[in-house]
Amino acid sequence: MPNEFAKINGYEGWKSKLDQLLAVAKTASESGTASARRRIADRLTDFAMHSHPDTEQIVELDTIALEAARTLLVENIEGEVSDIAARTAELNTLAKRLGAAGRAATEAAASIRLERAHRAVDAMTELVRAADELDAVLTDDDETLRRKIRQIAGTLLALRAEIEATLGRRGA
Repeated sequence: MPNEFAKINGYEGWKSKLDQLLAVAKTASESGTASARRRIADRLTDFAMHSHPDTEQIVELDTIALEAARTLLVENIEGEVSDIAARTAELNTLAKRLGAAGRAATEAAASIRLERAHRAVDAMTELVRAADELDAVLTDDDETLRRKIRQIAGTLLALRAEIEATLGRRGA
């Protein structure tokens, strides 16, 4: 299967090809994308696999090609690690914002519950006052009604005390 290295012969031919590949590698390293660096790293590796004969000079060219390929791949890895670190920082920032929003929502809900509980306590207090005022104007003929009103007032006072105790336990 023909490839870009099939017709290269001798040290000068392999050196010339490596010079071309290194120029492409330099451009890819300076301004290329990760995929461009990967492609030229693959070509440099292919160079080392296809170069021949294995003379000392050509083996030295192979070493240069493989080191350049390794450098390009390390650049990709460093870039990917940097991207991961940036995403991790973004995730931490988002988690903090969501946590703060959740705490604010929880505090708002607690405040609303507390406000409603206070309104209920106030309403019970008013009901007990109204029951006392009604009891004061009832005649002796209305003793059954008076007993029911006092019973309701007692139940309301007990409920109010329980709500206030619950609010006190929650630090309201």
